[in-house]
Amino acid sequence: MFAFFILGVVFLLIICVLWTAIEHFRLGVPFIPTPKPVIQEMIDLARMNGDETVVDLGAGDARFCIIAKRRYPHTRVIGYEVVPTVWLLGKIRIWLSGEDIEWKMEDAMTADLSSVNVIFLYVASEMMARLEKKFKQELKMGTKIVSHVFRLRDKIRIREKVVRCNHQDKTIIMYEW
Repeated sequence: MFAFFILGVVFLLIICVLWTAIEHFRLGVPFIPTPKPVIQEMIDLARMNGDETVVDLGAGDARFCIIAKRRYPHTRVIGYEVVPTVWLLGKIRIWLSGEDIEWKMEDAMTADLSSVNVIFLYVASEMMARLEKKFKQELKMGTKIVSHVFRLRDKIRIREKVVRCNHQDKTIIMYEW
C-alpha cells in the first residue's frame, strides 16, 4: 500500500515538472527569480508613496510581491503568474509570509491594468513587445512601469539604474505612461 502511495507521489511530481516545462516552452519565458537587491532597487526607482495599486506581471514565486507589500503595507499588491506549478510555489510563499496579496493564475495579457499605478516586470523581449501594445490600450496617464533588463521598444525611459548583484551588472529601467 505504501509503495503505491510513493509511486503516486512520484507520478504527480513528474507530471508537475513536465507541465511546468511545457508551459515555459509555450510562453517562451523561463522562471528566473529576480534577485532581492534588484527588487529593492526596482521599488526605490518607482518612488512609490505607499497607497498605489502595484502589479507584478509574471510574478513567479511571489518574492517581489511579498517584498513590496512588506515595504508598503497600504499598497494593493497583485501578482499574475500563469504557470501552475510556479503559481502554487508563490501561493505557498504568500501564505507563509502572512501578507495580504492578491495572487492570480492568469495570463498577463488578460489582466485588467486600467486602475494600476505601478507595474513591475522581468519578462523576455517578445513578451515586452506584446505587453507594450496592451499598455497603449489600457494604462492611465502616470502609470509607472519598472522593468528588470528588458526594454519597451517605443517608449522613452524616464530613469535607468545599473545594480551590481552577484558580480554582474543588472539594468533596471523605468517608464511612465
